[in-house]
Amino acid sequence: MNTGEVLTGIIIEEITGEMIENYAKASGDDNSIHLDDASAEKAGFPHAVAHGMWSMGVIDASIHRWFRGKPPIKELSTSFIKPLFKGDSLSIEGKVAKEEAGKFFVDIKGFNQHQTCVLKAKLVIGGSEDDERK
Repeated sequence: MNTGEVLTGIIIEEITGEMIENYAKASGDDNSIHLDDASAEKAGFPHAVAHGMWSMGVIDASIHRWFRGKPPIKELSTSFIKPLFKGDSLSIEGKVAKEEAGKFFVDIKGFNQHQTCVLKAKLVIGGSEDDERK
């Protein structure tokens, strides 16, 4: 991997109600804005809202695609910019910002079907075992 390299991540063509329901069951977050369009509309949203942490899982799957066999994640921070809704798409991409002492610093963005940035993340991965002991 080289500085400036663009990394193609997971692409979800359509966020389905089933995906949202499965995440709600797994996470225990059964807030009605996630599971019911009418409740979401009453809260001012056009459709049921995908869980932010579900999209974090898509980021995680992308990271595992990019760094198979690499050291574990050192840092990962995410900002949710805009909500994702049932029926939206989600495309994850990364860009290697720099490599330093065996650590990769990656800027990650997620886009919906309108190419609107809906989330941003910063990843640090790699480095030596000594880093973990500090």
